[in-house]
Amino acid sequence: DKTRRYAAYEILIRTQGLGNIIQSGEINKLASEIQMNRAAGMILMDDSLMELLKAGKISKEGAFSKAIEKTRFI
Repeated sequence: DKTRRYAAYEILIRTQGLGNIIQSGEINKLASEIQMNRAAGMILMDDSLMELLKAGKISKEGAFSKAIEKTRFI
């Protein structure tokens, strides 16, 4: 059904580590911080896309086109 839309999202929750990363400008460390705090509710965009793909809600091509780390969706 190509008329439906599903939300893919990235969630950041304020933590000491996240504040330090942003303040120091080390944005390349954000993905690692999100992964380490998944239990607290943080989620990467690519993980959200993968969940939608596995649930059959989006196509592999759709996930690939929106992915940040595209190699995960090849």
